[in-house]
Amino acid sequence: MRMKYELMQMEEGDKISEFFTRIISHTNAMKQCGEEMSNATIVEKILRIVTPRFDNMVVAIEETGKVETMNVEELQGSLETHEQRLNERGPDKQSHQALQVQSCQAPNKHHQHGRQDSEANLVKGDDEELDDVVVQLMMTTSSLKGFSDTWYLDSGCSNHMTCNKDWLVNFDPSRRSKVKFADSRMIEAEGTGDIPLLMADGRKTYISDVLFVPKMKTNLISIGQLHEKGITMQLLNGLMIIYDKQKREILRVPLTSNRTFQVKLAAGNS
Repeated sequence: MRMKYELMQMEEGDKISEFFTRIISHTNAMKQCGEEMSNATIVEKILRIVTPRFDNMVVAIEETGKVETMNVEELQGSLETHEQRLNERGPDKQSHQALQVQSCQAPNKHHQHGRQDSEANLVKGDDEELDDVVVQLMMTTSSLKGFSDTWYLDSGCSNHMTCNKDWLVNFDPSRRSKVKFADSRMIEAEGTGDIPLLMADGRKTYISDVLFVPKMKTNLISIGQLHEKGITMQLLNGLMIIYDKQKREILRVPLTSNRTFQVKLAAGNS
């Protein structure tokens, strides 16, 4: 029975309600046979085996540290709400989920500062073309031991975000906002700044208008903002394949063991 539990997976096409029925039925049977299983253990198991369409929900739950306190029923409700939103969008919109801003609705204040939305939250330098910047930005990919210089490629947030204030230059504490996660919880962004990055040739470029969100445990790169500049992504066989404006492949990012896509960046002022 334990072996069957370890091998359980959510299959493509499974409804959340059906998937949870299988999980709960099996774990209840294991408990009746004397198996000790904590609520957190079951929640962690579910987060590991849900299909990739729920990845942004998994990241949101892990970021806010609710894995240890969330019960199975609460997790099911959050995933069913997300499932309903995906179904309402229809298959065409779902197929572009990795390219769209969907869940983190941090208010956009760029117009108040005389800037165009198309300029916001993208890596920029004085002379670099976008294709070169993206290649340099995403040079190194790996599953890492810590979060200090790890960034998640996130399809569910509207802004780049960091929990490391020391990286930020041109920091403006007056540009505060609320960040809404996919499970409807809100946390506060305590300002906005730019992050200088070291390029391979020693030059600096910047990720601009990055929200400082101290209660987060990770850093996020908004896929939606990259998409606005013509960068496209494809999910295929455990890889996120990234293309430039000319549809040339520039990077393959492997899916990590916790079903996320990560890149490692070197802050220019670190």
